[in-house]
Amino acid sequence: KKSLWHHGIRRHADETIWKLGIDDVHALGHWLGARPWCFCDAPTVLDAVLFAFIASIVRTPWDSPLKVATLKHRNLVDHSERMLAKYFPELVKT
Repeated sequence: KKSLWHHGIRRHADETIWKLGIDDVHALGHWLGARPWCFCDAPTVLDAVLFAFIASIVRTPWDSPLKVATLKHRNLVDHSERMLAKYFPELVKT
């Protein structure tokens, strides 16, 4: 908690922290739009970063306001599933 306080995020109320994360997810969903990948016809390093961010939210076993909001962005969830299938096929549920 002390580290988060020094970084500034813990100085906000819990509701504000959730809203900041939800706003970021919304912006990413809007930015990605209908594209399958971030920039090209194939994944780039930015796709890896987006995957890490989104997968760490939607693949957790617990619910949170951030997870609920992220699951509403089907394009981000689909992107995460494409990356998982391409680079970690052994983790894809059949």
